[in-house]
Amino acid sequence: MTKSLTVYEKYLKYWPFIAGISLILSIAFFASYFFVADVLIAGYLRLVAFGFFAIGLLGLLKIKDGQVVITLEVDEDDVLHLNYAVRNRIIHQEEWAVAEIGEIKIDQMPNRSLSNDIMKSDRCLRFRRNKESDWLYLNKISSRVVPLTQNNAEKVYKFLQNLIS
Repeated sequence: MTKSLTVYEKYLKYWPFIAGISLILSIAFFASYFFVADVLIAGYLRLVAFGFFAIGLLGLLKIKDGQVVITLEVDEDDVLHLNYAVRNRIIHQEEWAVAEIGEIKIDQMPNRSLSNDIMKSDRCLRFRRNKESDWLYLNKISSRVVPLTQNNAEKVYKFLQNLIS
């Protein structure tokens, strides 16, 4: 009998609103640049317009990426299958023998971007094979660690603790 658990990436539902407002503000500040005679203020308006344009573009890219769905399945052979999907399309798969997982813990996200400084509540899962080995990220796609809510991280932690104990 296979056991499975499905959790979702921490994802803001406000991304469409953020992208839309940022692009509208970008157009407004850029249009106001044409009506200002002062060179210094015109430069500031262009800078602010570019900033809102960048935020809008990043918001559109986040909407395009979508929310990652992580499915953990354990088969009869005690092999943990991790499937990462976006819009019902599997983008990454991993397999780990349950016997390989020695310790597991809930940890803060690695500090690799400004968003990790702002969103301190994001969580990830780390594990190691034995006491001497390094900690590895469980919910990692390529070089990106998928952020989880505290509740989802605890669900995965309990699911894996029941398997390894």
